[in-house]
Amino acid sequence: MKKFLGITFLVFALSCQIVFAKQELIEATGTYIMDSNLDETPASATARAREEAKRAAIEKAGVYLQSYSVMKDFVLEYDEVKTVAAQLLKIQDETKKIEPYQDDLLKFTVTIRAIVEDSNDEILKTIMQDKNNLEEATERYKKLQAEYDTLKKQMDELKQNYNSADDSQKAEIKNSVAQNSKYFNALLELEQGNKFYFNKNYQSAIQAYSRAINLNSNFAEAYNNRGNSYFQLQNYSQAQQDLQIAARFNNFDARIHNNLGSAYLLQNMYDAAINEYTQAINLNPNLFTAYYNRALAYCYAGKFQEALPDSRRAMQLNPSSVEAQNLYNQILERLN
Repeated sequence: MKKFLGITFLVFALSCQIVFAKQELIEATGTYIMDSNLDETPASATARAREEAKRAAIEKAGVYLQSYSVMKDFVLEYDEVKTVAAQLLKIQDETKKIEPYQDDLLKFTVTIRAIVEDSNDEILKTIMQDKNNLEEATERYKKLQAEYDTLKKQMDELKQNYNSADDSQKAEIKNSVAQNSKYFNALLELEQGNKFYFNKNYQSAIQAYSRAINLNSNFAEAYNNRGNSYFQLQNYSQAQQDLQIAARFNNFDARIHNNLGSAYLLQNMYDAAINEYTQAINLNPNLFTAYYNRALAYCYAGKFQEALPDSRRAMQLNPSSVEAQNLYNQILERLN
């Protein structure tokens, strides 16, 4: 990473890597009702049942890890614990059962057996200290789950409307079902990419995000996350391209503008970087990373007077940040 006076700039990561100590076996079951009249496939139905089982397993893993964190006197919000648990969950095996339900409906039941492992105290302390990244990963995880919920609700409504629809309406409903399934598969790839990213397997993450984009060509989140992966591999020009596309599809996401600013910064495009950080701040006036990064960009551009208030604001937003404190102190030294 590029440095100013020994200080690294900040980008939004997906989460922190964790080293494990011991395993915990979890079993969970999910179901899905498939309607063959809607041209649903067994593979799609199995995937949806598996996703329900994973969610149940993550809930169980979250309870387990929450108890562990309390025992170790670590303060983590439960949503943060679930975010970590989602990345720790490793499916060992699964069983699938298909049985008639009603008329043309089939019930798919998937039972998974997975492990979740404790991390040692030092790793949990690292996570605690990297609160910004953990909070960002938590927001991303919650957003992903909300997308799954929206697709599920939409599918239920489509099924309810199908029987009372006329032929033309049924054709439209089938098309909507197909689009729903396509986006669901894109979310699965996004989730897989996030998991690879979490474990710092950036090449595999890029492949997963690319599959998500192939399924949904205007998928801003996949472009953003793929851009971050290229960023970690120091392919800054490719990161810039992906993040520019992400911003075009979702111009109101402060994270994307922050990340794009950092891609510009590493290519010595200081004015462009400052502009992106400013857009991020306008969208989210309390975004610590954008203030810190803009201060750093001003420093690289030799504009230390402009950098000072941003570094001060960064310290106010995150008083525990050693990087922000060091940057502020070194800017003062330059100005004195």
